[in-house]
Amino acid sequence: MSLSAAPSGPRPLWTGLALLMTVGAIVLSDVLTPAWFHARSLLLLVPVAAALTSSILITALTVAGAIGAFVYLAWAGSAVEFTSGYVILVVGCLVAALFVAAVREQQRRRLAVSDEVARAVQRAVLRPLPSTIADLRVAEAYLPAAEGALIGGDWYDVQPSRYGVRVVIGDVSGKGLAAVDASAALLGAFREAGYHEASLQEVARRLEICMQRHNIWARTVEGRDHDGFATALLLNISEGCMDVIDFGHVPALVLNPGEGTLTEIEFDSAPPLGLGELAVGPPAVKRLPFQAGDLLVLVTDGITESRDSLGDFYPLIDRLRAMAVDGLELEPGRGPGPDSLRDALIADVTRYRRKGPSDDAAIVVIRRDAAKLIEQDSDARRLYEADPLGW
Repeated sequence: MSLSAAPSGPRPLWTGLALLMTVGAIVLSDVLTPAWFHARSLLLLVPVAAALTSSILITALTVAGAIGAFVYLAWAGSAVEFTSGYVILVVGCLVAALFVAAVREQQRRRLAVSDEVARAVQRAVLRPLPSTIADLRVAEAYLPAAEGALIGGDWYDVQPSRYGVRVVIGDVSGKGLAAVDASAALLGAFREAGYHEASLQEVARRLEICMQRHNIWARTVEGRDHDGFATALLLNISEGCMDVIDFGHVPALVLNPGEGTLTEIEFDSAPPLGLGELAVGPPAVKRLPFQAGDLLVLVTDGITESRDSLGDFYPLIDRLRAMAVDGLELEPGRGPGPDSLRDALIADVTRYRRKGPSDDAAIVVIRRDAAKLIEQDSDARRLYEADPLGW
């Protein structure tokens, strides 16, 4: 794992030259201006600026340039006397600039390491989805509300199995590390159960157990005084159809570009995960057609609860219908691609809301193609269609 951070901002060479040119300009001003205008005092600001913006090497070069400038002004017999107190002040400021630069460089390296670790955690918890799975094309986006955040309470994944491609998207209640912890636990349970279990209801049961077990741990070990829950959509996509279980989540949408129709998948949903004790029986499964060319759109409430300047919620269905007619890039012979729809949706939500996002948001778009895209590799076929160990 690389621990180096990509350089940002101007190149160090140009930064150093600009700072040294500033030193030269200050010296020239000191020589050309009247004695009462102490331009040389500005020399102390240049190393400070270097320490706050550049590496320790650039700062050291700037300090050397400032010292050379002071020596030159003293040699040239400037009207202002270089008293011992003045010299101590100058040397103290320059040394302080070097110290600040050294501390800043150390902190930058620590942040680079922390950033790499955070990205590794994100890849482990919310792994990037493959662009193709069997006969499906997949596009995803995770849009954190907090600037610089990498993961949060929104979670999604796909899990190929011999029974079909399992898909999940959800949103954990709460914020911060507690939400991340719960989403990581649910994703682990989904990947395990989604691969092995034949019944989608059994996968749902395993997710419910996982959330309840997480709540028990949080209460008894971490001392949390309330239980969490998670809304979710759980799907199994197989030949020509898909099965859906809804745990109080934002409804899924199926767009048929050829017919110009948009279907909202709504039915009596089960309680959110973690609240299964409130349910009368096992969650209902709804089967719907999912044909070649259809686009399945899954989002979290960070999308639907975005507000414009009037406080109105984002009208997802109306906007998607308009995009399908006007604004989507077409792929030759295939219609709009999932990447095009995802990018158009992100751009439209960004324009719609009156300010920055107030909640994390996730988008998953899946299109069914006419032919399977993974046929050539026997190991890949075993992964998607059978137990790879042959048990």
